[in-house]
Amino acid sequence: HDEAFRISMLAKVPGENLTAVPESVQLMDLMPTFFDRSETETPDGLDYTSLVPLTPEDWPDSVYSESRGKV
Repeated sequence: HDEAFRISMLAKVPGENLTAVPESVQLMDLMPTFFDRSETETPDGLDYTSLVPLTPEDWPDSVYSESRGKV
């Protein structure tokens, strides 16, 4: 992985098999995803999207990144 842009994330969903997903995601999309997976209502006004319903065809082709140092 690239420390600035490709940071690995591991998440285990009980009762489901492990899956590797090579696509990039935004940290901001994780909160709505966790709400979605836990079947909890997502608060109104979020500008971010759950990753659960996305298929490879729907996946964003770019993500926002910010760096505070040399890249």
